[in-house]
Amino acid sequence: MRPSIIFFDEIDGLAPVRSNNQDHLHSSIVTTLLALMDGFDSRGEVVVIGATNRLDSIDPALRRPGRFDREFLFSLPDTKARKEILEIHTQHWSPKPPGMLLEELADKCVGSLNPVLRNEGVDSDEESPSTSEEMPPRKKPRREERQFLDLSRTANYQPMCSRPRFLLVGEPGYGQTSHLAPAVIHALHKFPIYTLDLPALFAGNTSLEEKCAQVMREAQRKAPSIIYIPQIHLWWKALGDPFQTTFTSLLQDIPAFAPVLLLATSDVCYTDLPKEIQELFPDQDEVFNVQLPHEEERRRFFEDLLLNQAAKPPESISNADALVHPGAGASCSRVGHATGVHRGPVIVDDSELRQLLTLATVVTKNSTVFRLERLYAVLAQCIYQHREDYDKTQLVKEMKKEIEAFRPAW
Repeated sequence: MRPSIIFFDEIDGLAPVRSNNQDHLHSSIVTTLLALMDGFDSRGEVVVIGATNRLDSIDPALRRPGRFDREFLFSLPDTKARKEILEIHTQHWSPKPPGMLLEELADKCVGSLNPVLRNEGVDSDEESPSTSEEMPPRKKPRREERQFLDLSRTANYQPMCSRPRFLLVGEPGYGQTSHLAPAVIHALHKFPIYTLDLPALFAGNTSLEEKCAQVMREAQRKAPSIIYIPQIHLWWKALGDPFQTTFTSLLQDIPAFAPVLLLATSDVCYTDLPKEIQELFPDQDEVFNVQLPHEEERRRFFEDLLLNQAAKPPESISNADALVHPGAGASCSRVGHATGVHRGPVIVDDSELRQLLTLATVVTKNSTVFRLERLYAVLAQCIYQHREDYDKTQLVKEMKKEIEAFRPAW
């Protein structure tokens, strides 16, 4: 029948993006829908409408000219729109709530939709008190300027922070992106993490600005949450002016006291970063300068490997005693193990292992995290190759040779 309207609600579920991992049924539905839409000779009397809140999940072919070629974006209501929604839901109330109350509710209900405003803010379905009913007398406030409603945070019960930001800065290889940031995220694992790195932004067919807006709105909706941007100096340079403007605007739109943490890393010194990035982290307390590991940290890094793992008996030895020589002129101490077949004692000089530890600590001075890991991997490989040896003398010689061949990065 004409005229008529064909309405597809949640069209992203009916016509998702086609891929190799998708089953044949969904691909067939999308292909059939495209063919049917192209088959209309004249759609003047037949209007086809689709609705979705996941624009990036719709097959791009549906958005080409001749199909769904007109798009209307309905964003979340602003303060004025939220007040009008509240006025509609309370228009039959008697007495009506004062405008000051509606204005404050609208101002506090940031990010709320119409159903949320109706169900959680004010519910117009509930019976309102009639003007004919006798109302109990109300006490007038002592102060005329007293606010009608106070929805501010209580400092005694809720932590408060104004626009939380944290930037990890260090030279390349210092580990701010590969080690420190993942450790911070792991410590905060109970909060939702939204990563805005380059692979995430360039994946799919959605525009960069739209994908960024979706991520940041979702982070604000799921607050407390974390927005993580690794290598922000490269990220900022690669995305260009339009995206930078959109990102800065979206970030400023987040309320000042919203618990949304912006976490970023950089291989460039803070003073050498673009001015726009510096303005995102204006306080020195928000910038953490990662330093090279000092002597004690390097010693702890190699301690277990050189003192414990290097002296470990072969797995085939159980109930065998490992002879650990404390040094020249001292007696040998025995370390017992689980029951098994006795193959002989494991001989290792404890003083030589400690000398190796000291040497590795000194040689790796001014070394980056990546260089420390490289030496650690070489020594671990030596230990693995001699894992079946009972006499660890050759192992100690090889590890000493590898450590001496390792030169500090001046």
